[in-house]
Amino acid sequence: MAVRSSRPTRAVAASLLLTAVVGSAPAGAAPLDPGASANLTSFIVKFNAPTSVLKQSLTEDFDLNIKRPMSFGANVVTADRALDDAETSAVLDALASDPNVEYAVPNAVLTASAIPNDPRFPDQWHLQDAPVGIEMPKAWDLATGAGVTVAVLDSGRLDHPDLNPAFVGGYDFVSDLPGPGNPNPTCDGDLRDADPTDACNYGHGVRTGGTIAATTGNNEGVAGVAFGARIVPVRVLGLFASLADVIDGLNWAVGGTVPGVPPNPNPASVVNMSINGELPCLEPMQLALDAAVAAGAVVVVSAGNTSQDVSAEMPRQLHGRLSPRRGK
Repeated sequence: MAVRSSRPTRAVAASLLLTAVVGSAPAGAAPLDPGASANLTSFIVKFNAPTSVLKQSLTEDFDLNIKRPMSFGANVVTADRALDDAETSAVLDALASDPNVEYAVPNAVLTASAIPNDPRFPDQWHLQDAPVGIEMPKAWDLATGAGVTVAVLDSGRLDHPDLNPAFVGGYDFVSDLPGPGNPNPTCDGDLRDADPTDACNYGHGVRTGGTIAATTGNNEGVAGVAFGARIVPVRVLGLFASLADVIDGLNWAVGGTVPGVPPNPNPASVVNMSINGELPCLEPMQLALDAAVAAGAVVVVSAGNTSQDVSAEMPRQLHGRLSPRRGK
């Protein structure tokens, strides 16, 4: 199949060859939105039929290859160099025109959301009684989070006396990130493994975890909202967070299967994601959110820190566009 970009300024011809394809797939292009596509090197592609190899030849000086399988039958497809917006659109147009492609979206880059880090409970006005607080002292008379497992998708864990008792299990999902100029984007250099330590030493995941489940009543640090809960640190944030890593981390956190990763022995009933990007909720992210909800988990995402309409950010927008073949 030969596909040519409709952009007259970029005559990019792409030839996509799917091998080991079984059966046929309905024709039709999934709606695609490049989103944050500047200097993109990675895509998330879902094929309608089984495939073992994607061969991509281009008249320009870059190639595409399947890098690894990911959650929900999708694949991470990478270019051998950073692509500009026109090249990104050409690749997405080519993939959308292939009837064997269910969807193709940029493997977008997400960032950490800013959160407060107050060192003492009296300063935690948001936990105090009304009119501005959530009246946690009264709520603690009813529940403390005991028996609840919360997965924190963030920068990972660090040693901290106020949070160490809450940590259980965890995994590092940070892979090499899309975009140029990152000599060590994972900070630890060992890609995915069972060690969720915050190798970049951001402390963002620890601050988020402390807000959730810091040890309370120990004369140290702050009070956690659900100080009886357990925290599963799911490291998805290195220098940045890629959409593919966040999707795999979310799926794993609630007990889903991720290729090449052992099952989570501590599936979470609550997932916190203090990470976001300024783009709509793309289809693979929506699928991950749907699967988490179907598994019975409550998914909590950051909102309001940038003082803009939260519907313009992802993963905050939970009703993104889906393929018309699914009737959405």
